Amino acid sequence: MTYLTWVVGGTSGIGAACERVLREMDGHRVIASGSKVDVRDPDHLFSFLAGWNDADGSMIKGLIYSVGVNRLNWADSVTPEEMLELYHINVVGLINVLQVVPAVERVVVIGSDAAWRNMHTSVAYCASKAALHRAVSVIARERASDEFAINIVAPGMTEPTQMQEYIDKTVPQIRGWSEEHASLYESSQIPLGRRAHVDEVAAVAVSVLLMPTNYLNGATIAVNGGRG
Repeated sequence: MTYLTWVVGGTSGIGAACERVLREMDGHRVIASGSKVDVRDPDHLFSFLAGWNDADGSMIKGLIYSVGVNRLNWADSVTPEEMLELYHINVVGLINVLQVVPAVERVVVIGSDAAWRNMHTSVAYCASKAALHRAVSVIARERASDEFAINIVAPGMTEPTQMQEYIDKTVPQIRGWSEEHASLYESSQIPLGRRAHVDEVAAVAVSVLLMPTNYLNGATIAVNGGRG
C-alpha cells in the first residue's frame, strides 16, 4: 500500500526540502500545502483535503508540520497581537491539522532551538516554540497507546528559508547592529561555523518520520551544529 504523507508548509524552505526527499522515494506519495492554506482555520484545512484527488483510497499516514512565522521585537515593545499571531500559527495550527487527519500514524514537527535559547528580540517566537515543544510532549503521551508517534526536529539557523531572509534583513535594523557585526555574532554562536542547509534538516526529518519504531516518541532532535 502506498504511504501517503502530508507536508504542511511544504512549498518553501525546510518543508519543500522534505517534500522533495519523500517524492523521490519508492512507495511514497506526498502532498504539500503552502501559505494559502491557513492552518489557523480548520475549514481551510478540510477544504484543501477535500480537493485532493486520492483516487487509490490511500489515507494520510505521515505528517510533517513545517509551518512557522517570526516577528522580531523587543519584549517591552511586542504587542498582544504579535504574540497571538505566532501562537496561533506555530502552535494552534498543529492542533488543527492533527484534528483533520485523525488516522495519521507518524508526525514530525519542525520546531526550533529557540524553544530553549534566550534570543534577543524574539520573545514571541521563543515563547511560541517553547509552547509547541511542550504541546508535542503532551500529545505523544496521550496518544502513545494508539501506535502513534510524534517527534520534533529542532533546527537552528537554516538557509535558504524565508524566515532566515527576514531575520537577516531585520536584525541589523531592530538591534542597531551593522550587517558585519550581525554576521560575526551569528558565526560565534554556531560551533560548526555555518548555518544548516534545508536539505540537511530535511534528511533528519524524513529519517525520523520513517523510523521503524514507535519507541522514539515525544523526542526532540536538535539539528543546530552543536549550538546547545
